[in-house]
Formats: sequence, C-alpha cells, structure tokens
Amino acid sequence: MISLATLQRILTLRYDYEDAVSRQRAQLLIYVLAGLIVIAPIIVLLGVFDAVTSQSGVAVETLGSLPPLLFALLSLYWVQTGRLYLASVVIAVVLLLNMVFIVGTFNLLDTALFVLTLLPVVLGSVLFDRREFIGYAVVTFLLILAMGALQFDGLGDYLAAGQTQGTLSVFVVLSLLLFITSGGLSDISRSNRADIQRYDRVAAFSSATNVSEMSEDVVFARALSLLRNDFGYAFAQMFLADERGRITERFRSGLTMRQGGTRTAVALPDASALIESLRSRTILTVSTQESALRRSHFLPASNYGLIVPLRVGDEIIGVLDVQKVEHPFSTPEINALKSLVDQTGMLTYYVRSFGDLRSGLDNLEATTQSLRLQLREYRRAESQVVGATWDSYMDMRHRPALGYDLSEAGITLAEDLPDDLAQVMEAGEIDIRDEGDARVVRAPITIRGEMIGAMAFTIPPDRPFGERQAEFIRSVSTRLALALENKRLFEASQAQALRERKAGAVAGELISATDVNDVVRIAAQRFNEALGAVATRIYLERDLVEDQPESSQSPASQPEKKQ
Repeated sequence: MISLATLQRILTLRYDYEDAVSRQRAQLLIYVLAGLIVIAPIIVLLGVFDAVTSQSGVAVETLGSLPPLLFALLSLYWVQTGRLYLASVVIAVVLLLNMVFIVGTFNLLDTALFVLTLLPVVLGSVLFDRREFIGYAVVTFLLILAMGALQFDGLGDYLAAGQTQGTLSVFVVLSLLLFITSGGLSDISRSNRADIQRYDRVAAFSSATNVSEMSEDVVFARALSLLRNDFGYAFAQMFLADERGRITERFRSGLTMRQGGTRTAVALPDASALIESLRSRTILTVSTQESALRRSHFLPASNYGLIVPLRVGDEIIGVLDVQKVEHPFSTPEINALKSLVDQTGMLTYYVRSFGDLRSGLDNLEATTQSLRLQLREYRRAESQVVGATWDSYMDMRHRPALGYDLSEAGITLAEDLPDDLAQVMEAGEIDIRDEGDARVVRAPITIRGEMIGAMAFTIPPDRPFGERQAEFIRSVSTRLALALENKRLFEASQAQALRERKAGAVAGELISATDVNDVVRIAAQRFNEALGAVATRIYLERDLVEDQPESSQSPASQPEKKQ
C-alpha cells in the first residue's frame, strides 16, 4: 500500500517552473501520471487474479497496462526535474498507442471505447500549444480511420457503418472546440510574460546606470538601444525641444552602444503629431490612416507609431517616437514604453543635477583654492608684520635680544641669544638632549607662525618625557607667546595714549593763542620739549604774516619768510 505521505510527495510539484501555465500543466500531468501509477498495477493484479481463478493464461489486455506504468514513472521523474515538454510528449504518445491497442482489441463502434479515444485528445489540448495540439489531433483522427479500415475490411465500409459518421463528427467538433479554447490560456500567459519581461528590462535599465559617468546623449542612446535590441522595435528616435518649446533636434542612436548617438536639426510642420504631443503633454498613437502632415515623421515602411512626451522634472524636453510595421500598439506596450520614458526622464534629471553639482563643486574648489592662496598670503604678510613689529619693539628698547635666566641663584637678565636657542628657533621644533647629568629641553616661542623667541629648561635625567609632556610644553609656549604679545600691545597702547595726551595738550595751547606769532612760538617750544630737539624751524607764507615770529631758543628756530 502507498502511504499518504508517499502519495503527497508524488502529487507535489517540486520543480519551480518560470511561468504559471507551465506550472499548471506540470501539476495536471502529475495527477494524470499518479492515476496511471495507481490504476495500472490494479489492472495487472486483477488480470493475474482472473487468470489464476480461471486456470487460464494472463490476458494480453492485462499485459498492455505494464508499458504505460513504466513510462508514467519515467515521465513523473522528468516532470519533477524540469523536462515538462519531454514528459508531455512521451505520455501523449504512450496513451495514443495504448488507445490503438485497446481499440484494436475490441469493437471500434462501441461508444465506451470511442469515448476512450477522446481522452488522449483532451489531455493533449491541455499539455500542448495550439499548433502542437492540432497535429496531435490529426494524428489521432488518422489512427482512428486506419483502425476502422482494418476492422471493417476497408475505409468505405467503416464510414458506411451506422454510428461512424456521428462519432467522427463528435471527435472533430470536440477537437475544434479544444483547439479554440486550448491556446487562449497559453497566449495570455505568453503575453503577460512578455509584459513582465519588458518591465524587468526597464527596471534593469534604470538600476544599472551610473549617472556619474554618463551624459544626456548616453542616456538617450541606451534607451533607444533597449527599444531596438530588447523590446524588438525596428525604429525609435528622440525629438528634443529648445527653451521655447519647439522641436529643433532629432536624436538617433548607433547600432551599438559604443557608437552613442547623433543629433541633427529638424523642422516639423505645426500639424505634426510630434508637436501636438509636445504641447499637450499627452501620449499619442499615429497610423497611416491619418493625414500626411500629422505623420510626416514616419518611415516609408511604418504603419503605426507611438509618441510619448519626455519629462525632466516639471519640464517637457522632447518626445519619444516609436514606429512599427504590424499591429497597433497594445495597452501593455504603451504602459511599458511610458515607464521607460519616465525612467529616461528621471535619469536625465539625475545627470543634469549631477552635472550642476559637479560644476558647483568645481567652482567651490576653485574658490577654496583661491581662499587658501589668499590665506597663505595673509599669513605670510601677518608673519612679516609680526616679525617687523617685534623687531621694532626690540629696537625701541635698544636691545638685539631680551631674556631671563632662572636658576637657584635667582633671576638674571640675559641680553644675548645662545647658539642652542638660535638652533631651536631655526628648526622650529622641540629639542631634547642629555647634557651631562641633566636633560635639557628647548622649545620655540611662536605667535601666528612667526618665531619670536625660544626657551630652555633642565629636568632630571630619570624623569620620563613623552608626548604628553611635549604637548604641555607647546601649550605653555603658546600661552607665553600670547602673554608677550598682549604685553607688547599694552605698552604700545600706553605709548599711543601718552602721545595723544601730549598732542592734545599742545593743540589746546595752540588753539588758545590769539596771535600767529604766539602760535608759532608755542609750537616751536612744545616740539623741542616733546621731541628733545635743539632747534625747530617753521615756515609760513609771506601773505599770512607781516612780522617775523619770535625765536624760541636759537636763531635757527626763528620763522622765516619764504622768498
């Protein structure tokens, strides 16, 4: 006995066929084969039992059930391994031969036996497409005629028999009905599969595109190549519009992807369907039944055309024109082409956005480079200003260098720059050296990139010195530089305030004077006092004064009239 689990395993389709029709046919064939596998052994067992009880030989009809059983097992294996067509052909031929065997053994005019001849035809209508089924039905019909001619000693006697014409008419009518209905499901499945493949190719077209390495023309060329090579359209082209919304260019792709595409200038009549589609932003179908102006873009061999607007963002930049010779465009075709155009417009938008972004990045990089150069120049100028300022500051103190030595004896003033500190200032890096029983650490003092000094200190040789200590020294050096700079600025501010105060006092005395001679005299005296001068000379125009001004200290300070 076959267990329920074994039967369920037999009836379960394990191979994953691509389309639904193949899966349905495979499942039906599994049921038929399972029925043969179950029924054939029963027939054989009953025949053997009858032969044993009647003490006669096993009937030929009983042995005739063994070949279908063997081929059913083999076909079941083929179905489960993906060879559905081979299994269908084998089992159809086996059933047809078994029908010949049974009908040849009994009377062909028996209604029950004739119904048995229809079973292979019904199974063939399910397993085969229309063309294969009609061939299978014709072969079956010819075999019936041949067997009838053998049983009735001639084809004429068989056709003249009472039930022959009726049964043959039933067979023919049933075959025609099966022929009409059998291919519908297959055609629908094939059409749906083609539509799905179109959408899959459109999805692959957009997902496999790297916009960073493409231009608009490359996007158009790939779309047209997809229409020609994958969709099977013999002719497709793009018409592109200018900023005013007028079609001015036609884009056609090369025969290969490497050839890219070419743009040519075009001029279309206002009655053209291309202009109408561009302006109305709608999909239009065109055929040879329409006016010549409306289909002026048609090729001589084209009979049907489809025009789809190409949208990039909110702008219509052109239209796609697809033409073919046979059959109008179906709704699935139109939807697939619209999807392709939408993907093309989206990729074009990405390409344009990426180009704008890349142009902006290039401009930003150029601006950044310019700012870097300006910053470098500014730092160089600032460094020069800082250096010149500190040079001036040291000159005002009448010292080439200023330093202090801190030791156990106290703080002593140092007015020279040792060679070891000069080397550190030249190198600009922290220097650590073991000198005798001590470790000497030297570090530069910088402010805004300008070296203004250096410092050195001695630590015990056994004390560890790592990056943390070096960073601390850099921090101290930076803070020391800022403190020195602040001190210099404070002194400069005090000096500036003192000069302003003296200048204000002099200005007050000059303003309070009521005579030109007094003004000149006071000015000469204050200049001598403020600048430490020994003589001051002031020149005035002859027309401003008539009398000579008084001298403040010496004849050289007396005002003179300009000759």
